[in-house]
Amino acid sequence: MYDPWRRQTFLANRWRAWFSTHVLDIIPIRRDGSGDRRDLMADCRAALAAGDIVILFPEGSRGEPEAMQPLKKGIFHLLKESPEIPLTPVMLRGLGRALPKGEALLVPRNCDVAIGEAMHVGDDSAACMTSLKAAFDTLAEQCRWVASGSMSGSS
Repeated sequence: MYDPWRRQTFLANRWRAWFSTHVLDIIPIRRDGSGDRRDLMADCRAALAAGDIVILFPEGSRGEPEAMQPLKKGIFHLLKESPEIPLTPVMLRGLGRALPKGEALLVPRNCDVAIGEAMHVGDDSAACMTSLKAAFDTLAEQCRWVASGSMSGSS
């Protein structure tokens, strides 16, 4: 499984770079504007071609804790060339409290994971992003439902 993350965070020094690329299996993405923008996701494409799982964070970076940021089209551009590869939306809720932005230590908190139905991106970026946004809205509602305690008790 590969996870593309910010180069500045995970490659800050030699030890962290080794750990991040050999243990966590991240694919560092150069987001500072340097390098060829056409090849931004080349390593992700190679991982997909090899049959590996790639986890992308479609918001691009961490924003306000527990607040969904606008989705970016990188996932569409990555998968439009491989329409047979499914996209499975996953909502992670509570991580903003468990690992606050800028902190190095985890804080013990309950977190929710909601997994949506696999989908394919197609060839229309607007339709893809609309469908993906709707999928995340549904998953967020499921997380709110669970957090409100609606699952506990009798039906």
